[in-house]
Amino acid sequence: MSLAATIEPAPARIRATPYARRLARERNVPLSAIAGTGPNGRITGNDLENYTAPQPEAPAAPEAAPSSTAAPEKRYATPHSAIAARIDFAAALALLSQIGDVREGVAIEDICLKAAALALDISVLTSGNGGILLLAAPDDRQFLGELRTKSVSAIAALRANPDEEGSAGLAVSFLGNPGIRPVAARLVDGIAARLVVGAADRDGGADCLLSFDPDHIHESAAEDFVLAFMELVESPFRLLV
Repeated sequence: MSLAATIEPAPARIRATPYARRLARERNVPLSAIAGTGPNGRITGNDLENYTAPQPEAPAAPEAAPSSTAAPEKRYATPHSAIAARIDFAAALALLSQIGDVREGVAIEDICLKAAALALDISVLTSGNGGILLLAAPDDRQFLGELRTKSVSAIAALRANPDEEGSAGLAVSFLGNPGIRPVAARLVDGIAARLVVGAADRDGGADCLLSFDPDHIHESAAEDFVLAFMELVESPFRLLV
């Protein structure tokens, strides 16, 4: 028998991002069980986040006899996690004062929204096309689609005439009074993350809070998003490109 006939072909390497491989190790999930949605079938972090291991079928429980005295079923809010950061808005506010004459109507909210959309891309916090749901008021929810490619002045115009509907990967709200620190934020149905941006104090600093559903977003991805958002806001000239 020839030597070539005794050599078995090496198994094909599974294509996956480093972050996906780390999650697979942490969660003891075989990569071979995941269907990749990235380029050329590459497994991404989102694929791991969205993976649910098949559960064995449990035997059917006998039906309980109806009782008129049964207590009503209790419903609990979905628990969520949060990460807070102190961000320096001084450079962003200075930039606004310089471009105010040529880009009327642009506000700090527009800079933050552009930074949040880009941070979504950098961190791969959620899947989607960068759409954001702006919680402008208790009864005013504005969908802002595909902000990554829009200028800050275009975002200002979109806030005045928002899209009617769309898919959002992040909800964003702003506090109007300096000195108030966000410590908790309720998630919006169907959106796994919410960013609350505080108003800048006299020194230009503001507290920001990211709430997220830990069943859909890994803590490391949430940290990456907050760090990316901070870097973009503190270096706002990158947002004008």
